[in-house]
Amino acid sequence: MDFRITLTGTSPLIMNNARTANPLDPAAKALKALTGKRSKTDADHLEIYRVGHSGSLYHDADIGPYLPGNNIWKSLYEGALKHRMGPKIKEGALIATDINPVAYKGPRDVGGIWDNENFRYINFRVTGSGSRRVRVSFCRPIFRDWKVAADGMLDDSIIDLAELRLIAETAGQRVGICDWRPRYGRYSAVVEEI
Repeated sequence: MDFRITLTGTSPLIMNNARTANPLDPAAKALKALTGKRSKTDADHLEIYRVGHSGSLYHDADIGPYLPGNNIWKSLYEGALKHRMGPKIKEGALIATDINPVAYKGPRDVGGIWDNENFRYINFRVTGSGSRRVRVSFCRPIFRDWKVAADGMLDDSIIDLAELRLIAETAGQRVGICDWRPRYGRYSAVVEEI
């Protein structure tokens, strides 16, 4: 059975694309060159924010910001674990669309998103241990009002639509999607057969 799941944000969505963990990725290389400087100017810090922001964005040149199908599936899987239905999702459901456009009001290009400070989330994290602990600031793309729809396939001999709806509701309320969850990335979900 084919289905469509529509996620409507109930808290802001913060993206953090794992591509910046790949040392061969251009954004990761640019970030490494900037953060490797000993003494940084204000312009250097702003550029670190800009490169980190754009590197963390899931972006397609044709459609703009999107959520990968794997992220949506992982949120559902973690929601299923709350009901001891992890194996049912693992074996019986998949998100068929890899690139799922995020609907929101605002610019769709990387530069336009960066230029609008409403789409910037700046925070700090602690790195290191013991006496070498330091606070490091970072910048991620944030979408305050968002919605995304994805298509999937369900093996109804393993999991039915009612179970998927329960899992999606739990995932939206207690798991969330993307970064800093479950505080951010929470959603309400509508699952319908197509």
